[in-house]
Amino acid sequence: MQCSRCNHHHTQKIGLSRHKRQRWMCMGCHRTFGDKDLRLIDPKIKALALAMYAEGIAARKIERLLHVSHNAVLWLGAQRSCWQSTSSCARQRSSGH
Repeated sequence: MQCSRCNHHHTQKIGLSRHKRQRWMCMGCHRTFGDKDLRLIDPKIKALALAMYAEGIAARKIERLLHVSHNAVLWLGAQRSCWQSTSSCARQRSSGH
């Protein structure tokens, strides 16, 4: 296993994540990391989910159709609204929401 931050090859196993995936620690920079993040969503699926959400399709329905979490769909929708209106996102971040 190689550290993605410093490319050091000396790593040590340090246990399992809460999802039962192996965790590692780099002996060079002491960063902890795991194997590939399996929660990543394909960009094509993201774009399709976002388009469906923008058309008014419910997040739970998108979840059933595309096999992605409804929370991911809602997060994508929130990110989209931030991209469209940066001032409202700045207000949300400053107010703690």
